[in-house]
Amino acid sequence: MARENNSEFLQNQEYELCDERFFHQDEFNRDVEIALHKRDSFEGGDGEEFASAESAGLKHKNIKKEKRQRARKKQNSAVGKAAGSLKVGAITMAVVMSAATVVVAHEHIFPAGWQTIVSPTCQCEGEQILVCADCERVVGREVMPIIGHIAGDWTVQTKADCSHQGVQIKLCTMCQTEMDKKQTGFGDHIAGSWITDTVHTCTIDGHRHRECTICKAELESETVPASHTEVKDLAVAADCTHTGLTEGSHCSVCNAVIVKQQVIPITHKPIAVPAVAADCTHTGLTEGSKCSLCNVVLTAQQETPIEHKEVKIAAVAANCTQTGLTEGAKCSECGKILTEQKVTPVKHLERVKPAVAKTCTTDGLTEGIECSLCDTQIKEQQVIPASHNEYTVKGYPATCTDPGLENGVYCRDCGEIIVQQLDIQPLGHREQVISGTPATCVSDGLSDGLKCATCGEVFQPQEVIPASPNNHNYVEAGMDASGATIMQCTYCGDSY
Repeated sequence: MARENNSEFLQNQEYELCDERFFHQDEFNRDVEIALHKRDSFEGGDGEEFASAESAGLKHKNIKKEKRQRARKKQNSAVGKAAGSLKVGAITMAVVMSAATVVVAHEHIFPAGWQTIVSPTCQCEGEQILVCADCERVVGREVMPIIGHIAGDWTVQTKADCSHQGVQIKLCTMCQTEMDKKQTGFGDHIAGSWITDTVHTCTIDGHRHRECTICKAELESETVPASHTEVKDLAVAADCTHTGLTEGSHCSVCNAVIVKQQVIPITHKPIAVPAVAADCTHTGLTEGSKCSLCNVVLTAQQETPIEHKEVKIAAVAANCTQTGLTEGAKCSECGKILTEQKVTPVKHLERVKPAVAKTCTTDGLTEGIECSLCDTQIKEQQVIPASHNEYTVKGYPATCTDPGLENGVYCRDCGEIIVQQLDIQPLGHREQVISGTPATCVSDGLSDGLKCATCGEVFQPQEVIPASPNNHNYVEAGMDASGATIMQCTYCGDSY
């Protein structure tokens, strides 16, 4: 631990092995003692020159300068005596002592590389050192250049409104220096409360508008419809002798009726008059109602007919040989038949006889029904004749030069060919004349050609007939002054 503290302090006091620098051991030890004494004074708080970090920094610079001057003097006096040498490339040191000369070879190692002790900013340089991992000495020091400003995100400096453009700026994230500025345009209006221009009445519309709270520009306006100041007209309950009124309303300003009160008719307070149950010998009465205040009959009781207490008479199922009876009913009190039982005919117990599928060579049967008790055939099975499951194979027609093929039929189930596909001979060409056009005195013509009327193949192509001045088509075009007939060509207009 003491070695680590001493090494750290010696690094701060700039004990460096510079290029080709030698130190005598006894002087080196004296310098170490002086440096340790100064460190203890700094750490213990004794001595005004180390009372603050600022004074300690200035003292550190002076010590650095003095040590370098002393090291140069020692180097000049020790050149002839030294038994060792300092090898810069391999950073090898040989220490020569004045009394008993001992040579210790040491090669510095730097697995951590350059270590930053003061990080550079946008305004100040930084510093990095090279420390030997073995002897813990600072053997190299470099100044790290200023890195420049680092722009942050856009922040709002001035908020936009309807009369002023907004401003956004970018600041350096380290020193807060303004690096960029831009305008973001005008903002929206801010609507205030409604301002009444004309107060509405019961019959006349009013008007109001809203302004921007900043620039006082009118943003919107609207008509306030005429309306009444409504007050409620209380309802009046009806009773057995007096009508009532529903709730209504009217205007407290002009007394106009807004909701008209409706008359509620006389209202009784009904109570139920119990029903009287009928039995086998006496009629009954339905439930009625009357007013509990004035005894007025509200719902008259209706007479109900004599009512028997019905019980069921069980049905008797029919079978193959005996008829049955439907379910009936009778009165359990007096025995009167209420629902007569009906005779049901003889009924078989049906059993399905499954169908038999036909094949290409054997007949099939439809589904049948028989009685499972007496074997009576209720629904006879029908014979389905044997037949193939035919499928038509489509053929294709013959052309002028290629043969065709007729449709064929085969059975999907057994594969038997029912109708064989037969070849259709080529149809051969059907010649057709391609009509030509005669040549005229101004345009070429075409000779007749020959083609197939079915497939369009050309056997004899049309040939061009050149235009000729002898191919005029003269027709009568009138008479001249002497009475002679004028002949004119219909193609080129030549006349004689």
